[in-house]
Amino acid sequence: ADETENWELGIKGYLMEGQLQYTAAAFFTTWDNPQLNAFVSIAGLPAVVNASEAETQGLELSMNGNVTDRLSFYVGYNYTDAELTDDFAVGGVSGAKGDDLPNIAEHMANGSVDYIIPSLVADFDLALHLDGRYKSSSRNDLAGGVNDDKFDSFSIFNASVSLVDSNWALTLFANNLTDETDAVTSSASQLGSDWESAERPRS
Repeated sequence: ADETENWELGIKGYLMEGQLQYTAAAFFTTWDNPQLNAFVSIAGLPAVVNASEAETQGLELSMNGNVTDRLSFYVGYNYTDAELTDDFAVGGVSGAKGDDLPNIAEHMANGSVDYIIPSLVADFDLALHLDGRYKSSSRNDLAGGVNDDKFDSFSIFNASVSLVDSNWALTLFANNLTDETDAVTSSASQLGSDWESAERPRS
């Protein structure tokens, strides 16, 4: 079985007389016998294997609040460095010290902005919303693995416009505004078939 030891140091507080809230945390984790999702054999069959040792360390930052009584926002950022700290080989799957752990992006960020126009139509408020997220490049498998694909970084943006009162809401939305087509999150070549899992196109 795997076993972890975790250390975390954080701080949180308020700015502008409580209008803005911030958090910051640094973390460090050692992981014995880490369980990794991998692909085995030339057929590319998915499996969970136990490596020898790994470490993750990083930083988490966020801030949210009300700039005015109509405008609010949220921003967040994560940095993660996750790698093997010892060589291993089991069940046809192997990894070397210093290899990145699969499916973990080094940088991730997200944010949103909301703006309210009160009583635009009768008792209905107009609510404008925009959000986005960013994910840096990542690997699908251990380095040299059967499905060792590198996924490019990508950004996704969504927006909506709503008419809202105390009982009803009418919303028009658009997801993946820029129609990001390279937002692949996993892939595999299994039993002679290739497939990819990606973010939905613009809708």
